[in-house]
Amino acid sequence: MAFGEFRSFDVRILLLLAIALVGAYVHAGGRLSNEELLLEKRGQILDSQTNLGVEGATVIALWRQDGEGGHGSRSACVLERFATTDREGRYIIPNVSSELDLARRTSRSNPPTVEKGWLDFSWIMLVYMPGYLRESDLQDFAARPLWSEPSLSADKKYFTQAPQTVYFSWSYVPPEVESTTSYVKVKPIRILRNKMTYEQEIVYDDRFVKAVAICSGSDKTAEFKIIRAEIAHKVVNLPCAIEPATTIHGDIVSSYMYLIASDDVSAKLRAAGLYRTFGSPMWGTTTAGTLCEAAASGATR
Repeated sequence: MAFGEFRSFDVRILLLLAIALVGAYVHAGGRLSNEELLLEKRGQILDSQTNLGVEGATVIALWRQDGEGGHGSRSACVLERFATTDREGRYIIPNVSSELDLARRTSRSNPPTVEKGWLDFSWIMLVYMPGYLRESDLQDFAARPLWSEPSLSADKKYFTQAPQTVYFSWSYVPPEVESTTSYVKVKPIRILRNKMTYEQEIVYDDRFVKAVAICSGSDKTAEFKIIRAEIAHKVVNLPCAIEPATTIHGDIVSSYMYLIASDDVSAKLRAAGLYRTFGSPMWGTTTAGTLCEAAASGATR
């Protein structure tokens, strides 16, 4: 693991993930049924342009708990499951009744006692297919900036809070469910081929990897290791495909360094004075040429 990799979970990302945990609860209409949380889930990934199933997509279900009171905040990712779509784009996420304990689940609006507080659960679904985005991702890209800069106050005495950077609805909104009987039928998820800018691609992959990696142990699974290696191999050479003089903002550099996780590249950029010992982002603004040169000197894990 590259030095400082965990630091790339900077305050803003942790804040976004905290918001996501609460958002999953709110956007689900307040409370999901136990059946939806526990039962087997079946669905399909469709190409939005052809309306055909997408084979070979990785579907990742993540279960999260959120609560407060008693011993304080209890927001965490507690369980994950991976599945791969078949020739028709269909997938099955198995029943998790034996692994997800809902006995401690309480109502947010009416907890048993103030001291014990409340504890509830939700789930989200991520889809990984190289070269594809969800239809909603284009709207999310347009809604917030890829990076942010704090602005100087009117009296020029201090910097105001930087605007929130882009995050994606799949990181906090549970998938739509068509029915729940002996299993949960998830509404088809439509994805489309899309050519992202190098900045969008780095940010998108960064948000995806962090959404999974925050789930304890999921970053050590064989499935996720393969995905991380694919992403690192793809991302590492992105700076070499654009004009060398192109400016790369520090937020993008930080996401890039997190994704490739290379000690060799890290050492090269440190020697160039780009590492920041405190504050955020972790890495300073540089050029595509500098990143390309550093990438050529190191290998990704």
